[in-house]
Amino acid sequence: MTAHRLMLLLQDDDAEPARIAGFVEFDPAMASAVLRLANSGAYGEAVRIANLREAVARLGTTKLVDIVLGDALRRMKSNVPMYGLGENELWLHAVAALLHDIGKLVMAGFLKADVQALVARSEEQGITFVEAERDLFGCDHAEVGGALGRH
Repeated sequence: MTAHRLMLLLQDDDAEPARIAGFVEFDPAMASAVLRLANSGAYGEAVRIANLREAVARLGTTKLVDIVLGDALRRMKSNVPMYGLGENELWLHAVAALLHDIGKLVMAGFLKADVQALVARSEEQGITFVEAERDLFGCDHAEVGGALGRH
């Protein structure tokens, strides 16, 4: 069972816990993680779960997606000597790539930044998108993201 196939199944709103459990049981490490989490104090249930179907039902698809993705990422860890990166350095680089525009989310959510207005201002004044951000808000998304990262 590949993580990809399980992810596809988890996206199906009609997928029943028994069917999902049928896929999870073929990966002992994942099955163990699902059972361990379903029985953890985080779920505050006094009744201990012994089968995967009940564990899948208790956790729900959102938590199962977290488990599947985490498992897939752990399996991908390796050194990349041809790029001069160790395992942790590669992951830090990858996370930075994922977060490099986080400031845009903050600006859109809290400053109500209108991307279309920023693009229009940029084109009208012949300035870059970042300059338009600074012009309208007094800062740009890179500054906001940096501040968020430092905080």
